[in-house]
Amino acid sequence: MKKVQSLHTQISDYQQLGQQITTMQEWIRHTDNTLNARLRDGVYADDVPGEQDVRRQCSILKRFTKILFVFLEIDIGIQSL
Repeated sequence: MKKVQSLHTQISDYQQLGQQITTMQEWIRHTDNTLNARLRDGVYADDVPGEQDVRRQCSILKRFTKILFVFLEIDIGIQSL
């Protein structure tokens, strides 16, 4: 019974992780499109008010990505045991 509950919990965790990854991919796609449009139009960071927010979001994304890869490496390592 505990194994079944554990499996349900793991499935739920993976589904939540999948949703978070999808959200992150959408944000990356949106940010990529925005930055490419700015580059194409010759709009630079200093030309855009609030650009600090974009820089902060990029910093958060980098940290999240590192944490995600560490999590996946640990989880994959555990699964292979």
